Amino acid sequence: MLTALRIGNFKAFAESQRIPVRPLTLIYGANSSGKSSVLHSMILARHAQETGDLDVHRTNVG
Repeated sequence: MLTALRIGNFKAFAESQRIPVRPLTLIYGANSSGKSSVLHSMILARHAQETGDLDVHRTNVG
């Protein structure tokens, strides 16, 4: 089970940040704070896991 997500050098996350994930996780914050970036990184991670492809420039995911 996924317990945390570490995002860095991805969209709004220049510095690496650890985001804990629980069975119910709320993502909230001010405009342009990175909420969509968190979701996009999770979508990309799932795509990479399912296909083995982590090329963010070729994928049409998200």
